[in-house]
Amino acid sequence: MKNIKRFNEEVSPKVYKSAAKKLRKLMTEKPTLAKAIGAEERAKNLEDHAQKLESNKRLEKWNKNVEKFKKYGEFNFELEVSSYRNGQVFERGFKTVQPFYLNLELDAFITGENIINTDENNRSYPIVFLGGLIPATEEFAKTALEIQEGNLFSDGIIWSFILGIYYEIEDGQVFYKGISISDYDNPVLNVQIADRKTAVLLKKLLCNIFDEKFDYPSGYSDSPVAFDKIETDIIQDLELSANWAIDMGRIKEDLQKTPIISFYKQ
Repeated sequence: MKNIKRFNEEVSPKVYKSAAKKLRKLMTEKPTLAKAIGAEERAKNLEDHAQKLESNKRLEKWNKNVEKFKKYGEFNFELEVSSYRNGQVFERGFKTVQPFYLNLELDAFITGENIINTDENNRSYPIVFLGGLIPATEEFAKTALEIQEGNLFSDGIIWSFILGIYYEIEDGQVFYKGISISDYDNPVLNVQIADRKTAVLLKKLLCNIFDEKFDYPSGYSDSPVAFDKIETDIIQDLELSANWAIDMGRIKEDLQKTPIISFYKQ
């Protein structure tokens, strides 16, 4: 509290929340003193200011993501929110179709974890991406801040679905099993591709990610381009090319043959 009074500069939202928490504790332990100093109103003002700062930071992250991903196309998704919050639940079954930019981020851990302690001649190789939606409009970005009290949109991205490309090794033979799109682990949100145009664009984007000339961001600092990250962490480290002739070119070809219907969430 002393630091907040003394300096005319912005501090972390955590500082304001901590100060508000102390004031609310004072309201319980010393109600007479708390009332005399206006602790309840001061606590609320501090909490509101902390929320405003957090929202501004999330919007800054959203702006950076827009600049990073907007050149890769705009995708229409239908979002259904099971509980829409702004301090309290005030509406259920909130549904909308909105334009988004798309972040497909590799989750190499899932693939590596899947092959541990399995027979090398009978195993699955899922190449998994986390699907993040970046609102294309500031209006809906601000709406996203209110969903699940901002937790859904904490890094300027709505993490919404999981996309897997599946290969199976059966008795030493390699089989491409197609792709699967499922819900991300979020109890509040249900997401679906809104139209065929978006399904086509998603297929094109996924194919391009496996083209070395395509500069799609990986989300990782060690390999900023998705193609390099996948080739290093999946194709090379897991020896898919050396052992099973599964390389970036083959994956792209298999994706190109995948029917559009597969790009809708099953």
